[in-house]
Amino acid sequence: GAGIVTIPEIIRSNPFFGRSPGKLIQFAQIGCGRQGTVDFSGTMKHTGLCRLVAVCDLDSRRLDIAKNRAIEFYKSKGETNIDVKAYHDFNEVLNRPDIDAVIVSVPDHQHAYVAVKAVLAGKDVYCQKPLTYSISEAIALRTAVRARKRILQTGSQQRSEMPWNTFRIASE
Repeated sequence: GAGIVTIPEIIRSNPFFGRSPGKLIQFAQIGCGRQGTVDFSGTMKHTGLCRLVAVCDLDSRRLDIAKNRAIEFYKSKGETNIDVKAYHDFNEVLNRPDIDAVIVSVPDHQHAYVAVKAVLAGKDVYCQKPLTYSISEAIALRTAVRARKRILQTGSQQRSEMPWNTFRIASE
């Protein structure tokens, strides 16, 4: 979750992003399971930089929980008329021109597929690890990011941070 809080800063500071300093980054969460909940919860706390406008999951229960969590968060900030849309199909999220960035926290085998489609739709992407499962998926994602001049970030928490550096010891 610690890595996800940097997406607003990366997007805001990137010269390719081309947005005015006062405009909030509108983002969507694709995948609302355990990790997805951690991701969007950490990101939406940056209320001066970004705004969660959509959540997406195939599981209706997870989708309702995510939407309600977002609404409750914004209510706790004193807001009314909160509009967070819920989707079962991530393609509907990607078709929204008002969404600037997406967080991809779907099952591992779908990371590259969803991330490539998001980049091709003009969205900046934070994608959970593993980013891809094959070299061909990695090349496709890299090609899309470069062609569309989008920002891509992936998490590496638990791989190098304390106290989880045992992952590094295990790999050695």
